[in-house]
Amino acid sequence: MIEPTHDLVPAATTERLAYNLTQRESQVLGLLVKGCSSQQIADGLGLRFYTVTTHLKHIETSAKLF
Repeated sequence: MIEPTHDLVPAATTERLAYNLTQRESQVLGLLVKGCSSQQIADGLGLRFYTVTTHLKHIETSAKLF
């Protein structure tokens, strides 16, 4: 399990980032790339698992990653 810390949340200066992602979606993607599971991301960012999966679906649609 990852501990919620400020190190988990990448700094962002704009509301929407690359691939038209929101700041939160960018955070979720960053943690996914680091190898965190959806549940670890949810726990680390204080989100519900369902919210993380919704963010991942939008990331997939926006960036055509998966």
